[in-house]
Amino acid sequence: MIKVHGVCPSPFVRKVLTCLELKGLDYERLDVMPMATPEDYIKLSPLLKVPALEDGDFSLCDSSVICEYLQDQYPETATAPTDPQQKAKARWLEEYADSKLAELASGLFFERVLKRLIKKQDADEQRVKRIIDELLPPQLDYVESQVPENGYLFGEKLMLADIALTTHFINAEYAGYTVDADKWPKFSAFIARVKAHPIVSQRLAEEAEFMQAIA
Repeated sequence: MIKVHGVCPSPFVRKVLTCLELKGLDYERLDVMPMATPEDYIKLSPLLKVPALEDGDFSLCDSSVICEYLQDQYPETATAPTDPQQKAKARWLEEYADSKLAELASGLFFERVLKRLIKKQDADEQRVKRIIDELLPPQLDYVESQVPENGYLFGEKLMLADIALTTHFINAEYAGYTVDADKWPKFSAFIARVKAHPIVSQRLAEEAEFMQAIA
């Protein structure tokens, strides 16, 4: 059975778990906290990041690499478009989300949740304010230009790029930040549609139990 190492509220773990569930693949999840990994975890993830995946005697890390592997190894249910231009756009949006949006939106989660939970430190509210007031708005302007009025990025089927674009803002919500629907109405509605998808909704219900347990 496929094994995923990581905790479900991680935006990167969420992406992999949702990919697995969209494909209908059975898996086992093993709790590994970011910044508090066990000693032998380096064998699976030399950068000590989550998630890592084991598929039989094969293992690899990095959420984007894992999801691309799952698409290639288990292609029966597609989680990425096949048209070359759409496929390239999906790859770009995932890279953009996992770099810039992770730095900012999940940065709020780090400041207000992870620092308290793992480092026993208070949030740097000056940094939080700068992210919200200065750094995030231009990125949200760009995302607003990329998402559709209805449906998902590549039609009526939820795909990996949709998860990648929203996953860090789910974590931002855990930190008390919500995308302003008056300023960015399309993206706000897009996040709501993704969260309402049955597979994502069930995933978030599991996360709610986890977040309550560690609160």
